[in-house]
Amino acid sequence: MSLINQALKLEQQKRQTQSGPIPPMAGRAPYRGSSNKMPLLLFGFTGMGMLLAASVTAIFYFGSAFLEADKPVAASLSTPPSVSQSSPAAAAQDTNAEPQLANLLGNLSEDQLSTVQKMLIEREAEYGKQEPSTLDSPSPATTVAPEAEVDLSDISRLQGVVDSFSVQGIRKAGTDTRVFLDGKIRKIGDIVDIENRLQLIGFTESTLVFRDPSGRRFEKAL
Repeated sequence: MSLINQALKLEQQKRQTQSGPIPPMAGRAPYRGSSNKMPLLLFGFTGMGMLLAASVTAIFYFGSAFLEADKPVAASLSTPPSVSQSSPAAAAQDTNAEPQLANLLGNLSEDQLSTVQKMLIEREAEYGKQEPSTLDSPSPATTVAPEAEVDLSDISRLQGVVDSFSVQGIRKAGTDTRVFLDGKIRKIGDIVDIENRLQLIGFTESTLVFRDPSGRRFEKAL
């Protein structure tokens, strides 16, 4: 029995030595450690790249918006304020009014001067009639407008148009008077010049009387 037991023990020892665990290789443990760290490094570099790209985009976007917001301010500071020049022009116009009036009066004929004088006298008379009523009820909030200047050049032009009319004949019959003017028969109240809206309004012993839309009167010698 002892021999059998020894044989069994020896056989068991042989089996244990043959089926024992294989010792690990020395180089496999470090290789496994480095392969496990590679995904972490990749994620870290990827996150840093995305953060850098986002920061650069934010700098360009907000920086350009800030520069565009500053452009109107810089433009408003660079443009000088405009200076009104209306007062020197008005002063120059006032100083040149009297010589122009003298030149116009010098170019008018005697008939035209007499017409202008009549109109000025009528305007002064109308203004004198209206002046007392305005003085009776003065108003501190209102101011009397100055009398409009007579446009002598327009008066001279219209008087020239009236003088150019050709009167071939006249049949005086009160309001039914007929005038043979420029080859046409005209009645009192007719518009004889469409362009200037001159109207035949009456006659005297030696003249025909015309009126423009503004109420100015012109006479034509018969």
